[in-house]
Amino acid sequence: MATADIDTGPPSQVSRPRSIDTWMSEDLIFSAVVIKKQSLALFLLRLPAFVPLIFIMRGWLSLNEKSVLTNTEANVLSTVIELPTSELGGKPAIRIWGRCSVRRDGKLLHVDRAGHPSVSSFFNTDETKEEYNASEPVNDRKRWLELFIHLMGHTGNYTREEAIAAIDAHGILPDMLSFDPTQPAEYPNGRVFADDVINHRLSFLSKGEIPPDGLTPHTDILKEFPYIGTPHPK
Repeated sequence: MATADIDTGPPSQVSRPRSIDTWMSEDLIFSAVVIKKQSLALFLLRLPAFVPLIFIMRGWLSLNEKSVLTNTEANVLSTVIELPTSELGGKPAIRIWGRCSVRRDGKLLHVDRAGHPSVSSFFNTDETKEEYNASEPVNDRKRWLELFIHLMGHTGNYTREEAIAAIDAHGILPDMLSFDPTQPAEYPNGRVFADDVINHRLSFLSKGEIPPDGLTPHTDILKEFPYIGTPHPK
């Protein structure tokens, strides 16, 4: 089950007033949020097994100053839900996070979540990732702030004060994607298809030391619902 939660209260009072649940037959589910100015579209995706490797390889290529990426014609199974931003009641901003759950031994287990893209993958260790994915944003700052500060000290030589300032400036904790419909949609104010969020995250973690990877966004994206381009023939 994939759940998208939309919060319209102030960041200090994280709640879940609106929730959208989508059942899918496969256990491997990845949830993503993509936003444009007039409406919010939630994308719930089942990825081929090799797609996460593309994500990891892209970070590796950036670190090694290369811009070669294979498997760019991968197809995904997608469920798209679109909502008018005018109906969401933000004042003016809203915050969105999604999670994926699987049923095991008669219980629903929370196994993945996403707010800001790539936060879970880049900020966690093997020891903390399962706990992070099973938790909720309301506890993020208390539980994870020190871990994030420690990581950023290693990846970008951030001081404690610099790390906290950067986390707050980008709204990383609690880990919910913020969107103010009165402002242009571009990450970290929401997210659109053309946003290179991996570039953004690598630059964030390295304090600007990792240069852009030179990759360009897809050109076959639709301008209207369901936005995702037609499937690749392969």
